Amino acid sequence: MSSDVRRPLLSRSESCHHLGAHLDHPSDHHHGFGAKSISSWGSAALIYNGATGTAMVVLPLLYQQAGWVTPTMGLLTMYILSSFAASMLCEAIQRIPGNKGFSRRWEYCNVVNHYFGSAAYMAAQVGFNLTLQAANISAMIVTAQVMDGFVRDQVGASYAIHYGAWPLSFVRSASLDSGSACAWGELPGGGCDANVISLGFVLCMAICIPFGWLNLEDNMGFQWLSCIGTIVFTFEFMYEFAKRLIPGAPLYCPGNGPSRTPPFLLQQHQVLGICVFAYSYVCTVPSWLNEKRPGVNVNRSLWLPVAGALVTSLVVGFLGAWSYQLVDVGGHALSGAEDILKVLDAKAAPATSCHWVAPQPLLQYSIVGWSFLGFVPQIPVQGINVRYNLQSGGICGPETAFFWGVVAPWIGTAFLYQREVLSVLANWTSILVGTFINFIVPPLLYRAACRRYPTLDDEDDEEAPAEDAPWKLPSVRTGPLETVVSGVVLGESAPELTNVADPEEVPPRRDQRARRRDASWGEESIEKVCGICKRSVSFVIRASHLDEPAVDAVPKWLRVKPRHLVTGMVVLLAILTSSGAVSSLVYRVQN
Repeated sequence: MSSDVRRPLLSRSESCHHLGAHLDHPSDHHHGFGAKSISSWGSAALIYNGATGTAMVVLPLLYQQAGWVTPTMGLLTMYILSSFAASMLCEAIQRIPGNKGFSRRWEYCNVVNHYFGSAAYMAAQVGFNLTLQAANISAMIVTAQVMDGFVRDQVGASYAIHYGAWPLSFVRSASLDSGSACAWGELPGGGCDANVISLGFVLCMAICIPFGWLNLEDNMGFQWLSCIGTIVFTFEFMYEFAKRLIPGAPLYCPGNGPSRTPPFLLQQHQVLGICVFAYSYVCTVPSWLNEKRPGVNVNRSLWLPVAGALVTSLVVGFLGAWSYQLVDVGGHALSGAEDILKVLDAKAAPATSCHWVAPQPLLQYSIVGWSFLGFVPQIPVQGINVRYNLQSGGICGPETAFFWGVVAPWIGTAFLYQREVLSVLANWTSILVGTFINFIVPPLLYRAACRRYPTLDDEDDEEAPAEDAPWKLPSVRTGPLETVVSGVVLGESAPELTNVADPEEVPPRRDQRARRRDASWGEESIEKVCGICKRSVSFVIRASHLDEPAVDAVPKWLRVKPRHLVTGMVVLLAILTSSGAVSSLVYRVQN
């Protein structure tokens, strides 16, 4: 980010020409960003895809190990908390002066920098990258394994490069009738050989990396395909599950049904991590916010699609758990039961079914389609979000940001994805770092925004010191400069302008002399400057940017003060994260 963006837009010595220099054109393609073109339906598809991820494939096993109450309550709780957190993050961005219409690009880490400073910004960059790459690693592992299985089904075997010894060699996957538990052969000293890069992994990488070079808006066709495919193939899985749940059906097993998921069971150590991981989309919301069309309702675009994702997760979790025996009498997962896709695609009679038939071609294609369309499109989107944050923060240029955000994760995962340590590391990153980045930081940003930029309709205005706001904004969405500059709007047919004010216009809590100077530089002075500049500024603001709906993350009908809700969310999530981490550690020590 240039130095111009970091300092106050209107100092007394600033010229009209300099004012125009802060006003960006909406087409950011030449800067490596997308334009504001994502529609309401496109927004719904993008958010739905972000909330339906690889966590779904382990939900059936979770329901049989932990019972149905805690996973269901965990998913429902995280749905509510994630929706509030995402809305709060959006309102914190909208409260920044001059950003009423989300007309200036504010990525997640830039918002942290604006409210909390440079030290927090660097920590946010690290946490943000770890969170998204942990999600990417899980998706890479699942899709590569499914792709290898699909290649093996079509041509009889999959292939890989073995790099454990020099020279490099090509290896063939183990055949289905070999009885080997290792896909790529066994090591001389025992155990499976993990020093391979498979054909399925290379195919997934070849598909995802080009999409990572595109902007978010350019990926919307892929996102539409992902959303529709996930819904269609989920219905196909529901049909497969139903064939095992109807008494008298050829695939029905005695005991199938709700009896497989008692209300409470002992193995609760994975509940929090999976539920948090399922809703780790929150930190990606600012990138969508920057490229959605003006007028797209933020709350509807968040709450409704994520509710649809919740229903999808519950359907897969309950029906998958009712249709198969996935655990032994001690509650431990049976072989191959950790992934419902592997259970559905079992090529030999598994321990998870008393009546087994080989999967039909329709089911095989549905498994590949659900994995490919449900998980693969999210990999480049996560990389694009990382790229946007690195680039908008001035850390990298477009090409370097593309390498670190999109290409480097594939390179690192290629040498580790066959090893269990990588998935364990990704899970712990989601629990510890992902919870903080997605569910704790956004409410804190919202609280800081309410204090720094209070409005007349804020219920907690009494907490904001008067010196923090030389003038009270008439609404959450209208900054002092924006109100004046709206007088030069020429209408919808005029050229568009993507910025009207600098976010650092009213820095909080400075010395008394600086506060008096800022207070004297009020609307009347700004109006005088804008009157002079009207003829020299070559861009104007689109009227649609000034009509952006209010986010209103905490509506009045809730009858709860924002600061109380923020405090409750932070405390609850801190308790849940601590208890989840402790239970996971205890389980690993005992087992």
